[in-house]
Amino acid sequence: EDLFLQVLQDVFQRQEKLMVGYFLNHTDLPLEQQLHGFLENSLQAYQGDDEVRFFMRMAFFPPSTFYDEVMAMLYPLLDEQENNLSRLLAAGCPVHGRIIRYPRKAAIAFMTLLDGIHLEAVYGGEERALKRLTAAWPIFWLGVTKQSSNSKS
Repeated sequence: EDLFLQVLQDVFQRQEKLMVGYFLNHTDLPLEQQLHGFLENSLQAYQGDDEVRFFMRMAFFPPSTFYDEVMAMLYPLLDEQENNLSRLLAAGCPVHGRIIRYPRKAAIAFMTLLDGIHLEAVYGGEERALKRLTAAWPIFWLGVTKQSSNSKS
């Protein structure tokens, strides 16, 4: 049990570092490309990386005997991801400035979109997850930015 939980903790920490690293490596891109690229990257990572699949399955479907322990690791990680995204969104776009209306709410919505894409990848596969991402992204982006609803997209 201790070995399993230690391995899981290590995996969770590496996944957090990968997320932070992704955004640090893409700071020069417009914010929209950073966020959309992260979603695409995480979908590709799920398809090609056993550790990412393990992370997602444990996050969504922890073993019942370890549920409390897994959630005690997962919730702080999710809170930290949300905080990091909120700071990123509040800082603004390197190209267009501060374009996010409500950074904290946008971060929560982004995490919800990410969860939905991940769940579809687990249940329906890459093609279905990509279909969801393609349909949901423009609606998400229009909803969180300060763009006028009358602007051309």
